[in-house]
Amino acid sequence: MQFNSLVFPSPTCSYTTERLFKDLVYIPKYDSLGFHNESIPCLYLPNEKDSKVLLFFHGNAEDLGIAYEILLEIKTCLKVS
Repeated sequence: MQFNSLVFPSPTCSYTTERLFKDLVYIPKYDSLGFHNESIPCLYLPNEKDSKVLLFFHGNAEDLGIAYEILLEIKTCLKVS
């Protein structure tokens, strides 16, 4: 895991919980023994009019704050949550 951190360093977080409060959800992450030791932050951008859901996985050197505005556009254009 240390090699991945060196080759693919995480960017500095570009958002705050307060800024994305209504859209931010956390998925619990468990270790091999089943202990919950951290959470993965995710965005849920609901579209009340449509029942389709698009899952978007951002790439390296990107985080939710960087992708937020474009994801709002994608949600509106494609009419998906």
